[in-house]
Amino acid sequence: MQIQDVFVGFVAISAGLFLVGICLVNADWYFQSWKTRWLDQRFGRSLTRVIVALLGIFLITLGFAIIQGYAPNVSKQQSCRPMETKTVIELANVYDVTF
Repeated sequence: MQIQDVFVGFVAISAGLFLVGICLVNADWYFQSWKTRWLDQRFGRSLTRVIVALLGIFLITLGFAIIQGYAPNVSKQQSCRPMETKTVIELANVYDVTF
């Protein structure tokens, strides 16, 4: 676990708590924004609140998973080799370039 994992996890948890809190207090200003207004017009306020709350719960769960070290695309045996650095002169010699 690295510090950026903890940071991203806390950001996801914070966003999830924000969404769940918005749904609990039924904040009109949030449900008047254009993306949630679209949901509100199609499905009604109750179902829109449930959808947004589920999104918040998903973000909270994702944040805890990130903090715990879950990374689906990382292999346990994957390692980074140090990058080879070559000077301009060495590269010129490889490609037969003269100055």
